Amino acid sequence: GNLHHFIYPNNNNNTKPRAAISVHKNLANKSWLLHELCSPDATVIQTHLNNRQVMLASIYMDRTHNIDATINTINKITSAAGKGKLPLIVCTDSNCHHVAWENASSDSRGDKLLNYINNNNLILLNKGTTPTFMNSRGQNSVIDLTIANEAGSELVQGWRVSHKITNSDHRYINFNLLTPNNNTIPKITKRNPKHTDWARFAKELNDNTDLQRTAQLELSTITKLNEAMHTLHSALKHAYETACPPITVNHNKKPPWLDSTVLRARTVARKRLNHARKTKRPDDWDKYHTKLRNYKKTLQKSKTNSWRKFCESAQSAPEMARINKILKSTGKPASKLESVYTDPKSKTLSTNPQQPSTNSSNTTLNNPQSLPHIPPPLGSPNPKSTNNS
Repeated sequence: GNLHHFIYPNNNNNTKPRAAISVHKNLANKSWLLHELCSPDATVIQTHLNNRQVMLASIYMDRTHNIDATINTINKITSAAGKGKLPLIVCTDSNCHHVAWENASSDSRGDKLLNYINNNNLILLNKGTTPTFMNSRGQNSVIDLTIANEAGSELVQGWRVSHKITNSDHRYINFNLLTPNNNTIPKITKRNPKHTDWARFAKELNDNTDLQRTAQLELSTITKLNEAMHTLHSALKHAYETACPPITVNHNKKPPWLDSTVLRARTVARKRLNHARKTKRPDDWDKYHTKLRNYKKTLQKSKTNSWRKFCESAQSAPEMARINKILKSTGKPASKLESVYTDPKSKTLSTNPQQPSTNSSNTTLNNPQSLPHIPPPLGSPNPKSTNNS
């Protein structure tokens, strides 16, 4: 997918991590995990935005744990950001209630967390009274908090609670993250050579006066030859960039599994959810959960069909290598086999990474003559000499 996930590498005990951070794949090589600040309930990364470093943290605050220990974890993170003079943004499922962030009442956990925020010059970025936690029992509260230091608060704009279905009791929190110089994160652009206007490319070269002047020179010395090479390079680059303008990469491309059936099921579940929240009747909540289960089932079926279609359409070794790479990145037991289905109907797995490409090519290509010639491995006997012997 388009996301890279950071999570605490828990190898010492059986405690499952409950906090993670996902970034776009274009930021993956500019971000790294701060292991000394991480734990199963806290994930902290440092990333580059517009040549400036920013710290991001995701923290789960278990309501059965001592709040002082959790605050001590937050204090280590804020201290590290302060020493490095870095902007810090913390997103947390706090399980703390306080009227300061629009809860109906306050508890001792909320009092301690608010005191820590005020005493350490941190800023609570939550806005409005929309609950961030809502369940079928009618419990609505604001427990998902966004906290930042002064530098980090300047990067956050448009903080809001989303009304989209999350398949959880918690709701999405959206905000725009700006770079330190208050410019939005630059859009990623690229040039596609297939879309080059070659007629315009030729015209740009013909109209280039520097190139025409260079063509009339006698290249009698190395210096003149280097100058001519530089002129030719500049002319070719300018002509290409003019004939092939950059296009903005669209990262919001709809995934192949998000079809009309999934969208329809999601819309129905969302309407049932809104209706149940208004009436708070048990039978309406039951209807919502029925529609939600149907939505999850439809979503999983669509993803499975989309993945199977993608695997069946692979016809070359590079495509099969890509599938193998995807399986490795899932972290599921099947990926450890380094294999994919060789026969989707019988669900037979290959035993090595090379087998899928051979079987896939034999089953998906009806014309064997269209396959590229693959030379024999080094050291193998010549087929012709073998046949003649």
